[in-house]
Amino acid sequence: MRTIIDLDEPRLRALDAWAAQEQISRAEAVRRALDALLARVAQPAGSGFGLWAQGGGVPPERDGLRLQQALREEWPQ
Repeated sequence: MRTIIDLDEPRLRALDAWAAQEQISRAEAVRRALDALLARVAQPAGSGFGLWAQGGGVPPERDGLRLQQALREEWPQ
């Protein structure tokens, strides 16, 4: 797929210099830069929902139910 992007002169010169150094086309330089950006911002596999379950469950200091039970144990009967 083709796309058009606007670059100011300093960025264009820097892109051309890097592409020449790598001996690649300007288009390939943009593809590699985009690949690097997408790899950096992608969420790692296994992040998010259920993350604590992989490590043996919720750490005790983060478990709301355990905290609630501990507080209730302080109450007189």
